[in-house]
Formats: sequence, structure tokens, C-alpha cells
Amino acid sequence: MAEKITGLPESGITLLVVSAKRYLATNIEVVKLFVNQRDFYCIYVTLNRPFASLKNILEAEKIKMERMFFIDCITRMVGGTQRAGNVIFTQAPQNLTELSISITKIIESMPKEAKKFLFLDSLSTLLIYNASGTVTQFVHFLTSKVRLWGIGAVFVSLEKEADEKLLSTLSSFADNIVSIDSE
Repeated sequence: MAEKITGLPESGITLLVVSAKRYLATNIEVVKLFVNQRDFYCIYVTLNRPFASLKNILEAEKIKMERMFFIDCITRMVGGTQRAGNVIFTQAPQNLTELSISITKIIESMPKEAKKFLFLDSLSTLLIYNASGTVTQFVHFLTSKVRLWGIGAVFVSLEKEADEKLLSTLSSFADNIVSIDSE
């Protein structure tokens, strides 16, 4: 797993297909690589874990939190409320327009010359809340924006939860496809 993660390119769009067993460890290692080792700013879109929980995990892993910005798509949906300077709380994972606007807001607030990447922690979770065609359209739109901004992106999908047709379509939007299995 470590070689595949350290081999991730700094630019372009990577689709990371991960086993459920390796999901959290992989996410942490990718963020650690880009933020701590490569000095990128990270826009982390969390669809699975509330910001407070994710923040605790990343702090325990010694991630440079001053280089992290979050979009939390889950906390408000489950009734949580919270304020923090480096996080935007969206209504729900179904609201892809709000998610897109939030990503744009954060990107545009960052220094132009700063190295930055977008990390979307689960395309699989988007599929729970949105139709497959809607997710495909959203990812196509988002990959186009990422290319316009000239930033890197890593989109994570759980290997067992993404249907083959969707994965095939999403793969056509990505520059790299990396698979990390449970071995």
C-alpha cells in the first residue's frame, strides 16, 4: 500500500479504489503525503465522518491542520451543529450544488500560487444519496473545475460498493486509477 500511495502524482486527477478494510488508513496516508511531505493545502470533502471526529483522527496522526480545509456533508444532516474557522458544513450529501459552491469558495480564498489538492473521501457515499447518473454528472463537472483551477485531486471509491459501469465512466475522467486492496 505504501508504495502505491507515495507514487501518487502531485497533479492531475486520481481515482483511488480502496477496500473497506484499508479505507481509513489509506485516506490518512494520502493526506499525510500531500500535506505533511509535499506541503500542499488540502480541501477535504468528508461524506462519511463528521468533521469533529475526522479532525481528532487527523490531529492524532500529526497532520498539519493549518494546511487543511474541510467541507463536512454529514454533520448538519444528522442534527449536529458546530462552528470552526476551517470548515464549511453543507446541508446534506444530496445537495451537490451547495457542495460545488463550497469547494469553489475555499479554492478561490486560497493564495493562487499555493500548491493545493482536493480530496473527496467517498464517491461510494455519494451513490447512497444520489442517483448514479447524477454522481457521474457531478464528478464530470468537478473534474473539469479541478483542471481549470490547475490543482490536483484524489477521489476515493470503495471497491465493493461502486458498480462497474459507474467506475468505468468515472475512470474516463481520471488521469490515474490506483487500486489498493485488502492484502
